[in-house]
Amino acid sequence: RLGAAARTRLAFMAARSSAATEPLPPTLLPITFSVFAQMIGEGIAISSLPLHMTLLGASPLEVGLATSCFSVAQMVCCPALVSLSSRFGRALVLRVCLGGATLSSLLIAASGSTAGIVTGRFCAGVFAASVPVAQAAATDIVSGPQTARALSRVSAANQAGVVVGPAASALLIALFASCGVAPPLRLRCAFAASAVLSL
Repeated sequence: RLGAAARTRLAFMAARSSAATEPLPPTLLPITFSVFAQMIGEGIAISSLPLHMTLLGASPLEVGLATSCFSVAQMVCCPALVSLSSRFGRALVLRVCLGGATLSSLLIAASGSTAGIVTGRFCAGVFAASVPVAQAAATDIVSGPQTARALSRVSAANQAGVVVGPAASALLIALFASCGVAPPLRLRCAFAASAVLSL
């Protein structure tokens, strides 16, 4: 016969298991979608940026600088944006991040110089706080056993965007080629398309 402590523990484990299998709240969907949309743009940038800058005459050092400045800006600015999201709201900061990603992609698409592209990539890194802010929002929405599932959804959306981005870039460039867009403009159009995805 089970003692009171054992029965209590079994009841707790049953309740925890039941909560873990409950559907996640629908409010989590727009959060994960916003992460996915922004990370598609990053996937497009990772795959297309070196070729785009090479066509503009950039050196390997300049290409590396444009790639690295994104991560540097993200590392420096993400903690500040997450802190601001605690003060002004997760949804507002997520919208700001998506708007910043849109403007950054448009800057890269419109820029004809290496300096403009590096500036665009730096700005993209500044506003690349959508993932940690989305994770914080997920923990605000759910609690207990569902927290791990919610965070895994955000992480999966992040990785899916980075994976889909290069394929989307290739498809977009092929589409623009079939529409008769001149080769120098195809990569610019791919970055403009990534800006639209972040809207």
